[in-house]
Amino acid sequence: MKFFRNSLNLFIISCVFFIATNAYAGSIPRFEKGHHQFGAEFGYGAGLNIPSGKDRTDIQFFHIAANFQYDLTGTIGKSWYQGNLYWFTELGADFLHNPEFGSLVGISPLMMQYKFINPDRKWAPTLLGGAGFSLTDWDEKDLAEREIGGDFQFLLHLGAGLEFFRPNGGSFSVNYRFFHVSNAGTERPNIGLNANLFTLGFTF
Repeated sequence: MKFFRNSLNLFIISCVFFIATNAYAGSIPRFEKGHHQFGAEFGYGAGLNIPSGKDRTDIQFFHIAANFQYDLTGTIGKSWYQGNLYWFTELGADFLHNPEFGSLVGISPLMMQYKFINPDRKWAPTLLGGAGFSLTDWDEKDLAEREIGGDFQFLLHLGAGLEFFRPNGGSFSVNYRFFHVSNAGTERPNIGLNANLFTLGFTF
């Protein structure tokens, strides 16, 4: 019960944060500095036993997330690296179904995404990286008690994808992410969990 109460509090705080970030919504054109948008992602993750030798629990989980993207730079550069740098923050939930049911609720406000924008293309490769924190019951018996200790965990994200832009605004994307969960040594054990995460996303 304590875990779900703490998760609910984190969810409410995160929703207030998302609403506050949209309080100044305007009509800045896409790909110009200051443009911002909301999005969502749905996907599936599977455990990744790296570095090898730790014999981590084989986990599989469903992923759902809402995100907010803010264009920090507008289009920069004039070569193959031309693109836009975005502040990217995410409110996500991950539902473990193997080896047992468990849930993780987190927010990752310290993320950046770079989109390789080209005006002659209707799509763009993307790179994503950053960090956040979460509350979870994955540390309980029969879940991942050997890998992570405590309900509070830090999150690390590193990924890439392809985003396809719709003519009337918004987009959809196909994405891969390396996903890491650990408590940064605040409790024991702390060998951490790693996973491959594949998602489909859209913005509006």
